[in-house]
Amino acid sequence: MIYYFPSCQFQTAHPETSAFIKAYLKRRWNAETRGCCRSSWAIQNNDLLIIVCLSCQAILKERFPACSVVTIYDLLQQDADFHWPDAQGQAITIQDCARADTHLRTQVRSILRKMNFTIHETVHFTPTCGTLLMNPISERNWRSAPVYFKALEDHITILDRAEQQKLLKIQADSYSERKVVAYCNSCYQALCSMNIEHFHLLDLIFTNKQLIS
Repeated sequence: MIYYFPSCQFQTAHPETSAFIKAYLKRRWNAETRGCCRSSWAIQNNDLLIIVCLSCQAILKERFPACSVVTIYDLLQQDADFHWPDAQGQAITIQDCARADTHLRTQVRSILRKMNFTIHETVHFTPTCGTLLMNPISERNWRSAPVYFKALEDHITILDRAEQQKLLKIQADSYSERKVVAYCNSCYQALCSMNIEHFHLLDLIFTNKQLIS
């Protein structure tokens, strides 16, 4: 079976896009939508689990090690009939997530090129994950994926709110192109606090949030 875990956080922040994704995955891949990745589910060995969130990915991999966990981007790149929107060469900056692996970062760039974006890189700012790596790991994350979050703990530097806001300001000032796209929930939340045009990659793919104007 194929199951889609839509990310509680993503659904709340992007309800329209979330609905488009559920419909697409059902129609094209016959995927059944589940709910929170932390809830109890009757998952069988070798089921395919689809995610849009890096934390969901980590949690599902630890909970169901005999299953394959893939991003929606993996499926989109396999879909030869998917209709990609055309950005007509518009420039956009990618905000990489510190938790993303090389495969995902490469994938994001490939998809933006499919949509005819001109990509700007963040040369003077280290990849981050919003404020996630500036705060203690939550108890529910420890319970849900202890191995993943134990490894992540080494990358955390706890900062107070004023210090966090200072770093976010430096991040905002680092973008050469003021249209910025993220593909991580925490990164997107950080962009929302900045005085820039910000987008989630899935909004651009499925609902094309007024970028092309």
